[in-house]
Amino acid sequence: MPRLDGKVSIITGGSMGIGYAAAQRFLKEGAEVFIVGRFEETLKQATLELGKHCHAIVADCADVKQVTSMVETAVEQFGRLDVLFLNHAFSLPGEVMDDMTEALFDRMMNTNLKGTYFAIKAARPHMRRGSTIILTSSIGGHVANRAVPVFNMTKAAIRSLTRSMCGALSAQGIRVNSISPGFTNSGVFQKIGMSAEQVATMIDRQSEQIPSGRFATVEEIANGALFLASEESSYVNGADLCIDGGVIQVMPETPTMPVA
Repeated sequence: MPRLDGKVSIITGGSMGIGYAAAQRFLKEGAEVFIVGRFEETLKQATLELGKHCHAIVADCADVKQVTSMVETAVEQFGRLDVLFLNHAFSLPGEVMDDMTEALFDRMMNTNLKGTYFAIKAARPHMRRGSTIILTSSIGGHVANRAVPVFNMTKAAIRSLTRSMCGALSAQGIRVNSISPGFTNSGVFQKIGMSAEQVATMIDRQSEQIPSGRFATVEEIANGALFLASEESSYVNGADLCIDGGVIQVMPETPTMPVA
């Protein structure tokens, strides 16, 4: 039997990258999948590619009313929600503190954290015992990346929210876990304006610091989400699955220290 046979699922950030790959995996395993994003044309193209059991919802996950409506749309069609994969995020290529405005700060907080919390709040009444919620954190929530301090802060908060929601929803039989992707070739670098040459140079440079020696594929991250969505992870609750090639476990190599 498919691992998600008949399960109703929402995947935010589902029209590209990790979210799109997760939608492919969930659909292959028998789920009805709602992919959520801000851009109607991108969503329309994705649903055409993904097939008849994939449905599109246009929503800005920074907006509480829109994430609430997102959940209501899925529930109105199928009467329940079994898997909520909150994979959306807003980030900047480099958060220079002098250039950070209050508006940008609020956008990151509202998208990455506020929208996530209120999506869970909206979904909870419609999720049965045995349902599961998956949040996307990041290795930036575990170790400091000096280039993106605000993003790191939001992802560390997602890790804390995972723990809190595990406790809050356990009596209802809803499991809550998170994934922390490491460096992943997801297309996000091109989306924020990097050229193909810049992306290739960056990947080569960063791969030297990854114990596995390469970036993850979006399919590898999606496999982790599928595990947490399925009954195979039935005793996993409040956990964070790091899918990072070992980055947060091993210090980067440093030059050999001289012997006195």
